[in-house]
Amino acid sequence: MSWIVDTNRAAEGERFYGRKEEIGYLVKMLLDGDRGACISLLGMNRIGKSSLVKEFIRVAKERGNKNLFLIYVDLQKVLSFWDFWDRVLQELFSGVSEMDPDYLEVYQDYKDYFSDGTIKRTLVNGDIYEDKCGKEKLEELFSIFTFSNIRVVIIADEFDCAGNAFGENEGNYGWLRGFLQEENHSLTSFVTVSRRSIYFIETHNYGGSTLDGMFNKYALFGYTYSEIGEMFEKVKEVYPSISDEERDIIGSMCGKSPCYWAQLGQYLMNENIGQRFDHEYFRYKLITYYDAITRMLEEEKLFTAMLQAFVGPVYNLRRTDLDRLTEMGICIRRSTLQNRMKEEDYIAEYSGGIETEYITVNEDYIDYLKEHYQFQIDNIWPVLTAAEKKCRATVRKVLMDKYGTMWETQIEKYFKPKDKANLNHHNERYSKASREARSMVGNSLLNVASWKCVASIIDDEWQQFESIFSGFTKNELIEAMSGLLYDARNTTAHSNGELMDPAEVEKVENICGKIIDQCDSYNK
Repeated sequence: MSWIVDTNRAAEGERFYGRKEEIGYLVKMLLDGDRGACISLLGMNRIGKSSLVKEFIRVAKERGNKNLFLIYVDLQKVLSFWDFWDRVLQELFSGVSEMDPDYLEVYQDYKDYFSDGTIKRTLVNGDIYEDKCGKEKLEELFSIFTFSNIRVVIIADEFDCAGNAFGENEGNYGWLRGFLQEENHSLTSFVTVSRRSIYFIETHNYGGSTLDGMFNKYALFGYTYSEIGEMFEKVKEVYPSISDEERDIIGSMCGKSPCYWAQLGQYLMNENIGQRFDHEYFRYKLITYYDAITRMLEEEKLFTAMLQAFVGPVYNLRRTDLDRLTEMGICIRRSTLQNRMKEEDYIAEYSGGIETEYITVNEDYIDYLKEHYQFQIDNIWPVLTAAEKKCRATVRKVLMDKYGTMWETQIEKYFKPKDKANLNHHNERYSKASREARSMVGNSLLNVASWKCVASIIDDEWQQFESIFSGFTKNELIEAMSGLLYDARNTTAHSNGELMDPAEVEKVENICGKIIDQCDSYNK
């Protein structure tokens, strides 16, 4: 299992696993077509973007095409626009020197120009005349490459750091767009690798966007179901006593992320776990990644959209926000994933259950959001949260008056499997919480009861609640709680691609307002 455990560098060669569809896509777009292509490869932190492009480079080199130059540049290490091109040109001229001698004379003038120390310093210092001259030389050079049937693929990794290479004004971005669109450069490809969209990167560097529209966007999502199954076989090699419960926990934590599986491999190899898998300790190792994803979402002003789509409630979630989340590889449309996967793989993974439109890389990140951002969740739609809390408090008071200390036993029968799972999860978290956190949350069964569950209790105990909720008929209240309010709160109750329209939002707020008023009257 040694190939899976090195988390400090990109996986290459024998250490690279899976991603056949993604490699095939890059080969088709960058190598097999009559023209080059511009691709924006997007994905969340540690999903394997750099590993993928480095494996693509290895696969491409194995083809033995002498007229193919593959240039990889890490923008984290780039100091300026001309430092970027100096790195590109050094590799290009090195490759040219190994070609037919007839080519050398053609490129020698360009090599001499870009290798001249004085010119280099003048370019780096921002001389306007030399900058223009240098760009013209680049355009001529790549025209010659195309004329000579030489294909050049430039991969700009860590494109989130594009400001290092292209600065904070539109000029260099605009020039690059024109350079890549030039027909005489039709065999030149440019690949950006980033966590954020090109649109976000450009607007945060100079306030506009010129490159975004010309790039084919490909969101890197992670392993397929069959690849995950093979990962579990690797795990069993070093931990043969893995239980079904531990398998479920590991599946939730590692999900589709190659990095998380690599972290698991490192943990299994280094911790000498024996007969026990400490999932709390292993999860602690993933929190750093979860925090980084959250910070990125906050910077992109998409964190609330992420909460609405995967935790709830759904309030003012917009389709454009969901589109941006998918562009970044934070989630993916089910239909897109189905198109990428083999039919049998898709059916095996996603048969049964509620078919939400958007899927995340790992379920544990959603649990992390629920645990750490309850305040933000409650404040997405304050009137809905207030109605829930007041309604639950009212139900609790009524049941305590009727059943005394046995009231919780009386309502357990209303808990569906999903409610029971939430209850077990809540109890586990509550037992480990601080005294302050416990006082804020409380430990009532009703704290984790859904609107549907509470509606069932009120339905069966209507005689106790009829006077309290006199503003509703029984059917009106039960249908509202188990229908519209339940759907508004729970993204897992329906497809998370179903947005609330203004009329539904207004209806929810009117119902919640009435519930709050009537609960307040009763609890005076």
